[in-house]
Amino acid sequence: MESPVLQSGSLPSFKPYVLSPLDHALACFYLTATFTFSLQDSTEGISVLEAAVSQLVSKLPFLSGNLIWKTHPDNANVMGEIHPPIAATWNTYPMLRVKYHGGKYTPISYGRLNGPAQYSVVSYDNILREEFLPLPFETILGETSPVLRFQANVLEDGIILCASFHHNVIDGKGMNTIMEALAACCRNPTNVQQNELPTDPISEALCRNRLSAAASPTPDAFVVRRGKNCPIPAAPEQGLQAPITRLLVLSGAKVIQLKRMCDAIVQSKAHGEVQSSGVKQPTSALSSNDIISALMWLCVLRSRAASDPRFLKREKSSFSFPTDARIIFTDGLRSTYIGNSVISATIESPFLIEDAVHSSSATVSSPDEFNLTLIARLALVIRSGFRSVNRKYVEDVISSIATGDHAMVTASNADFALSSLRHMGFYGLNFGPVLGKITHADLPDPRMKNQAWVLPDRYPGPGGRSSWEIRMTLDPPVMKHLVEDKLFQWMRDTNLSKL
Repeated sequence: MESPVLQSGSLPSFKPYVLSPLDHALACFYLTATFTFSLQDSTEGISVLEAAVSQLVSKLPFLSGNLIWKTHPDNANVMGEIHPPIAATWNTYPMLRVKYHGGKYTPISYGRLNGPAQYSVVSYDNILREEFLPLPFETILGETSPVLRFQANVLEDGIILCASFHHNVIDGKGMNTIMEALAACCRNPTNVQQNELPTDPISEALCRNRLSAAASPTPDAFVVRRGKNCPIPAAPEQGLQAPITRLLVLSGAKVIQLKRMCDAIVQSKAHGEVQSSGVKQPTSALSSNDIISALMWLCVLRSRAASDPRFLKREKSSFSFPTDARIIFTDGLRSTYIGNSVISATIESPFLIEDAVHSSSATVSSPDEFNLTLIARLALVIRSGFRSVNRKYVEDVISSIATGDHAMVTASNADFALSSLRHMGFYGLNFGPVLGKITHADLPDPRMKNQAWVLPDRYPGPGGRSSWEIRMTLDPPVMKHLVEDKLFQWMRDTNLSKL
């Protein structure tokens, strides 16, 4: 049973605006983030969400709008514009839809004493189905599509809130800002003030204008990968060979240990170079994210080679990662800017895939020196790649979108891609006395093959010892080889059960 909410009354209104150049850089598809609230009685929680979403739309009305693609009169390039919703789409796709799933439970309750049976638990791995989503899959294929919609899935032990957002309008950090704003509205669902929210329409417009000014001259239309040209299918594939998504948990202590071992190799290599040349070179400081990225890249390329020997013919492997333009344009972009600030870069492995495959371990143990060297070399390449994404790189990307040269902006052709949400504060948000805090945040999407998301840190702290939750999407044979990889098994956190 479902109930559309916020579909009656006056329509939200705002002045239409053009997307920024970076909004046009990403492929045209919806991402769906899931947020679980554990509740004994969801009735009051739904009332709070209904009032809060109404407040959110009143303060940030552009979130209720529609993305309309306008085709250039002289070519096939397009310009994306955000317009207020019209009655037809507003009634068909309300801002918040409520759906009741009787007899079903969140994965949070599974495994507890007297908890539900597995067949009655909604799996995050399989939640990207239309019964749980606020929008049908084919919505993305139209010339007009909503910017953001919510569906509150009411289960016996809580609510799974699914937020489907158009990735040409909002990125992961932007979704964090939206949830921060929604949390403020939940704490004050009847009279939230604009200054209680992390952003406002004027600040958003200023950020878009600054991004547009970064290109000279500013393009009047862009090549956008949408429809049949989009690398992400509108709906998940079906069948036994369709890509699958799994939540994999790695030990925080093992990540720290692996980082120390890789740092030692890097320092030793630098010391040897000084002795041979007499010139001291600056050494790169590897981050935990560099180490996780290198580890996952190595294990995935091995797993792909093991499941399909033709993968070895590629010789070297490619890895794609996003960076945040908010960090680069510190003088022009607010950290709470909702629009897209994703800049993707692709790098190549410094060794042959064949070398990595032949070095795989036969036992579950800490990596030997050869494997450590591979991980350290990958981590150094990743660190160098991050440093190469500067202001000029961003400006070049904006220019390339207009010409259709997506070599700089697409991750779709890489062997593996990883995006990190670890430092986003979803778990710290306070949604008020009724809803409380999020008990699980996720981005389960079986359409994004060879993609990993590092999910938000549940217990952030200065030591960085909390577990690393990795949302991974792969073909079934590749996933099988990954979970059987001895190095990957050594990194797994055996103290946490899989959600």
